[in-house]
Amino acid sequence: MELLIIIVFIIGYCGIAFEHAIGINKTATALITGVLCWTLLILSQPSDYLLNSEAWAHFLRIHELMEPPAGVTSTHENYALYSLFEYLAEISQILFFLLGAMTIVELLDSHQSFRYVTDHIRTRKPLLLLWVVSWATFFLSAILDNLTTSIVMISLARKLVHDRETRLLFAGMVVIAANAGGAWTPIGDITTTMLWIGGQITTLNIIGSLILPSIACLLAPLCLLSWRFKGTLGLPDSERPLHSSGAVKGALHMLLAGVGVLVSVPLFKTLTGLPPFTGILLGLGLLWVYSDLLHADLLEHERRHLTVAGALSRIDETHYSLSVNLPYHDAVIERDIGNISPPANIEALLGI
Repeated sequence: MELLIIIVFIIGYCGIAFEHAIGINKTATALITGVLCWTLLILSQPSDYLLNSEAWAHFLRIHELMEPPAGVTSTHENYALYSLFEYLAEISQILFFLLGAMTIVELLDSHQSFRYVTDHIRTRKPLLLLWVVSWATFFLSAILDNLTTSIVMISLARKLVHDRETRLLFAGMVVIAANAGGAWTPIGDITTTMLWIGGQITTLNIIGSLILPSIACLLAPLCLLSWRFKGTLGLPDSERPLHSSGAVKGALHMLLAGVGVLVSVPLFKTLTGLPPFTGILLGLGLLWVYSDLLHADLLEHERRHLTVAGALSRIDETHYSLSVNLPYHDAVIERDIGNISPPANIEALLGI
């Protein structure tokens, strides 16, 4: 049965990797793979790896104190359900954190708050513009998610750069900068966020360990591209505005408040000891109150897109669901096949 679980696991990951080739949404593949793996686990007999593992021994110690679910008589079945509920609790922390963070970013975008960053980048020298855009992307993605940062900065490049080949180079550099910038903070990328919530990394250690490698990842391609850009970009295209409408009331205050909430989450976790999702939900609640008070003079249909309720409706559910479902079926392999307990922190594993 273990071999069958591994085969289903590998087929599922291949389906996710080749989403565009097979034409099946990767979230659907992740959902099916996760449920099948857990179903096979609960229907199988316990493996030798499992019976000799510390996780099994720990479960047996607390098994006598637990009231098994109705209809469950097998110890292994009880263990599988216990493991499922345990991972559900862990995944829920990631789910609520991502939900809060993505909603805040959408709220800032609906207020066009990012224009206070992009509107100040007006240089007509392509080399200087490349460096300014790259570094701005690098630091923005350390706070926001990579996709939002890339969209904002590529929109700026489309506004200022006329030549298509040059725009493609700028777009490529933006993507590199966004990925490099998102790697050195616990809130800059979904992967590091999941590790941080799970306790495998700490805020100070990941910043201290990865900021210099991240800068190196940015500087290497940036220096290689710099020699290609000379002269000026000419006049900006006034017929293609960067923003679709005028300034939104309270945009700057919302930017400062939203970024403040995102940045303060690690501090909240350190001071209170509560999990990060509680901090992000507290900040989201405060922003919700502020946005409602800010636009209280507007009619309901006029202000809906400027509220948290409107931001929630625009979240990318596919990206969000995939981030939650990947750990769901990874947990089966960890529990039954490998049964290797994760290290107390990833720094110890890496020797940092």
